[in-house]
Amino acid sequence: MRCSECSKEGAALRCSRCKRVFYCSKACQQRDWPTHKRTCSPGALPEAESVVNQAGTTGGGSPQNLEVRPVVVREKRAPIREDFPEGLREYVYERSVDGVEENLLILLHGLGDTCKPFTTLGKRMNLPQTSILALSGPIQIPETDGGRAWFTSFDENWDLIEPSPNETQRLHSLRVTRSKLSRLLDNLESRCGWNRGQIHLLGFSQGGQVVLDLALNSCGANKLGGVVALSAAVLPEAIIQASKSDVKPCQTACTPVLAVRGTADDVLSKADWQRSNDYYRSCHPAADVQATEVRKGHQMVSSEAEMRILMEFWAKTLTRRSALERTEGLVEVTGTNATETLESLRNRGKPDRLRTDIVTLADSHI
Repeated sequence: MRCSECSKEGAALRCSRCKRVFYCSKACQQRDWPTHKRTCSPGALPEAESVVNQAGTTGGGSPQNLEVRPVVVREKRAPIREDFPEGLREYVYERSVDGVEENLLILLHGLGDTCKPFTTLGKRMNLPQTSILALSGPIQIPETDGGRAWFTSFDENWDLIEPSPNETQRLHSLRVTRSKLSRLLDNLESRCGWNRGQIHLLGFSQGGQVVLDLALNSCGANKLGGVVALSAAVLPEAIIQASKSDVKPCQTACTPVLAVRGTADDVLSKADWQRSNDYYRSCHPAADVQATEVRKGHQMVSSEAEMRILMEFWAKTLTRRSALERTEGLVEVTGTNATETLESLRNRGKPDRLRTDIVTLADSHI
């Protein structure tokens, strides 16, 4: 169990009165008492449920407009080797520093790099209630110190493949990688407990091309929490191929994207970057696409100003589990008259614990 005050695992001390809340020490119990005393009483929850279920019989709101149900928080487990498709089994996973695994940030490196430096970046960002998963690309680059690639990047002469109307090697290889990542996301959801909306991706350069491709194909029920693409654009071959077919704009919920480019980037031209952003918007007109330039070259996050841009994006897209949602036996009230009903209950002199026992998901964003 987690401590109700500090969220540490392994809390073995239980409140002797309500027997619903756990602590890791007497000090934590004492600190939490001013809050916990509002809800601490034998059989508190059943009474609260019955009060809410009776709402509307005295004018506080009609039952048909209210729904009362337990708040279910899916517990997460760390991914293991068997959760990763072949080719994606070089990774580093780090639990959230605060011990609350509400979100998962997946980091994808650039061409010739590995997951290790990106683990350091993820830890340095220290996002609240967010665990990190840094992946290495599935393709090993010969004669490098373990460098990896996300899709085929070199021709038979070991020259970088240039995009052209007839070039398909990179696009085919990227689709294979997308399939592997999609299977990983399925496993993270079904086996480890993360909903798609709690999964966020950050990719740099070639890794950024991969996360943009994944975002383009993640909408509706597969919509991700958010994607950050640094110094990256959609593969030109993908845009060229799409122009040859009748691609209809998506009409469902779409993955939000933050695209960042350096004003001195000598690898990704501004024209290609803008074309990529326009293409994403044309495919997903309802998506939140934020495109921002900062003063830097073709490199990772390099300034406080750029980090602030990322943090502002995540402030909109990350979710936060409240302290209440980390306790047992909570109920959620939803419906058109929920606010009016709760106010009516308070006015009728019911215990003030309802003020804290009701969890409204509208306040779940950071």
